[in-house]
Amino acid sequence: MQLTTDGHRPYLQAVEDAFGSDIDYAMLIKLYGSDPDAGRFSPPVVIAVEMRRITGDPDPSYISTSYVERQNLTRRSSTTRPRSPCTTCTTTSPARTQPYGILSADPGDGGGRVRSRRDV
Repeated sequence: MQLTTDGHRPYLQAVEDAFGSDIDYAMLIKLYGSDPDAGRFSPPVVIAVEMRRITGDPDPSYISTSYVERQNLTRRSSTTRPRSPCTTCTTTSPARTQPYGILSADPGDGGGRVRSRRDV
């Protein structure tokens, strides 16, 4: 079995505790820099990559962190707040943009009668 992590130091002890020396383990350390032509909010540029063998005999062609990087991107993208109103949750009338089909209790009724937000 082969494992690759980034350069986060606590991984060294965690992998040792979990697998001992029964694993081919390598660290992939990326060094980042800034592109002088890039804008203020541009992501950093990878300027160097260092592969370190930690234990065992990891195959250099499989030393990569791309799978977990893609998983992290997918998780970040799916858990962020929507940047624009959801088209299925709001009306399309430019004069009135409010939640559509959400039910609420009428506080003035006292009997807990439920009505649509459009009636409000």
